[in-house]
Amino acid sequence: MKNIIIAINPKEERDLLRRLLETNTNLGIIRDANSLEDVILMAETGIAGIAVIESDLSQEDEILRLRKLHYRHPDLQAIVVSDNDHQQTVKKAFEIGVKAYLLKDCSVEELHFAVDQVAKGRIYVCSVLGLKFMKQTSPLANSEDTAVNLTSRELEVLTLIAEGYTNYQIADKLFTSRRTVEGHRLSLSRKLGVKNSAQMIKVAYKSGLIEAA
Repeated sequence: MKNIIIAINPKEERDLLRRLLETNTNLGIIRDANSLEDVILMAETGIAGIAVIESDLSQEDEILRLRKLHYRHPDLQAIVVSDNDHQQTVKKAFEIGVKAYLLKDCSVEELHFAVDQVAKGRIYVCSVLGLKFMKQTSPLANSEDTAVNLTSRELEVLTLIAEGYTNYQIADKLFTSRRTVEGHRLSLSRKLGVKNSAQMIKVAYKSGLIEAA
């Protein structure tokens, strides 16, 4: 079992995350903290296996604190919640030893999912960032000739469709409703000029919007 420190604000979000985590019987003691500095102090007691930390990594002193935490407690699994969506910052966080990186406006449900993934020994980056970085590296990302202009959420839905997920499964993964997913699917069909999922996937691969596994 892994004990957890939660250091996110506001308190309402912290309390909601706590309630979700308390339904997971594989987790141990859950404690609150107000900052990364508090997490460092609490980690000295050895109670934490996972720490959910809200941190502004655009500030060099916060990066130094995060390095300090990982250096002193390499077994502690840190999950960072930040407003900073720069790819280099995210890369630096993982290089330091962070196990998951999420944006501040992510849902508490996705944060709960991230904790579950880290507890299972996996790494995680929030869906919005993952699709943003994927789009940046797409061959069409900097093309002025492409007529396809997908939102990050549409690209995310497109990727899941290509992986064979149903509308219900996609809704569950993205913490949204089936009706919303159906709306994204309809928009994708219109933008890509296709009539069914098979054609959609074919055009997506051919255009470089998604990559073959």
